[in-house]
Amino acid sequence: ISAPSYQCIVRPLMEKGSEAFALVAEDVLSAEQVDDLKLFIEDCPMPEVPPDVLTEEYFVSVETVQQPCNPVEALIAQLLQQPGIAATVGAVTGAEWSWHDYLDTDDPKVYHTDCNRRLVDCETVRTNPSWSSVFYLTDEGGPTVVWRGNEFVVVQPRRGRYFIFQ
Repeated sequence: ISAPSYQCIVRPLMEKGSEAFALVAEDVLSAEQVDDLKLFIEDCPMPEVPPDVLTEEYFVSVETVQQPCNPVEALIAQLLQQPGIAATVGAVTGAEWSWHDYLDTDDPKVYHTDCNRRLVDCETVRTNPSWSSVFYLTDEGGPTVVWRGNEFVVVQPRRGRYFIFQ
């Protein structure tokens, strides 16, 4: 699977001083690539989790995505090659990914903070990513809302939209 070169538009949102805490990139992937992602996720098994890890996510290194094995790894490689995104997140060692499937009839997702939890000496240790993001595969569902201090950003789902935030 190759990660084709695809130009996207990146907009900074809610700048604090000279630093944006959220970005939206439009049309990161073609319609065919979005369909490939949806098909892959439909059959993707839950990740194998080490016994001391309490969250279920996949991790791929920057080196791994240079030779992507699936559409998600190809997406990660493509995102890291986008100048606006790369300049925002800086140097990374890799990316964690998971998926969430919501229907219009589902209750809204409750307020939460993206984090990983693992056990260390029988204590739960929580770490937060430097950046979190949402890649929208459909136009369906409610908005994603992110707060930082007394500012907030609201992003509506749109097929092919990529939302990244701190």
